[in-house]
Amino acid sequence: MLLKYFFIFFFVLSCAGLPRMGSPLKDVNTFYTFQDGSGRYFLKKEIKHLDNKLVSRSRIYSLQQPDKELEKSVTASVIKEKQVHPVQSSFSIWFNKKENKSIIKIDRKENLLLSRLVKPVEKEIEQFDFPSSIPVCFYGQLIECLYLGGNLEKAMSEEINIMIIWDGYPFYQELYEGMVGKVYSRAMFKLEEKTNKEYKFQLNLDSGQMIVYFLDKDLKLDRMFWIAQGISMIRQERR
Repeated sequence: MLLKYFFIFFFVLSCAGLPRMGSPLKDVNTFYTFQDGSGRYFLKKEIKHLDNKLVSRSRIYSLQQPDKELEKSVTASVIKEKQVHPVQSSFSIWFNKKENKSIIKIDRKENLLLSRLVKPVEKEIEQFDFPSSIPVCFYGQLIECLYLGGNLEKAMSEEINIMIIWDGYPFYQELYEGMVGKVYSRAMFKLEEKTNKEYKFQLNLDSGQMIVYFLDKDLKLDRMFWIAQGISMIRQERR
C-alpha cells in the first residue's frame, strides 16, 4: 500500500532538473544510452521527490523497438530527520518474452530485509538481517539518496562507508560476476576529482569492483561506468 501511495505522487509531479548542493531536490526525467555485455539500449530514469518521499523508476528499452520494455526498477524511500530510509522496491526483467519479477520490503521494526520472487513463479520470502548503523540506499536511487541524506556533500571531503541494496536481486546476481547471493553490499564512496563542469565520484564495492559516477555542476548524473561488468550509462538529449 505504501508503494502505491508513492506512485500517486510519482505520476502527478512535474519534471525538472537536479539542484545545486543545499537546495531542495527537484524532479528528474532523464534519458541515457545504456550498454552492458549483451548490447546497447535506451534507458529512461525518473526521480520524484515530494516532502519526505523519494521514488525512482528506471526502464530499459530496445533501441530497435523503443516501445519494448526489457527491464524496469521502481524504488521508494522515506526521509526522516534528514536521513533516507529505503522502504520497498519492485524489479522486473524479461527473459524469453516472460516477465521475471521480485519485490523487496524493509521491516525496520524487526531490522529485516524481505525479498520475494513473484514472477514467473511465486516463491517463499527470503529474510536478511538489515544493517542500520550506516547510510543505506537502493542502487536504483543511489545518488539521490546520498544527496538527500547529506552524504553526497560529506563524500566531497572524506570517504564514507555506505550500504547498497541491489533492487535487482536476485537477477543481478545471476547476470553479473562477483555478486552471487548478495542482496546488499558494503561500499566506500568518495569524490575523486572536481572541475568547474563536473564531479567524479568513485564507489568501491566490498567485492573489489568499482563504479565511477560523473555528476554535472548541478549534481545530475551525466555518466556512469561499472568497469568490471562492462556497464555504462551516458546521458542523451531528451527524446
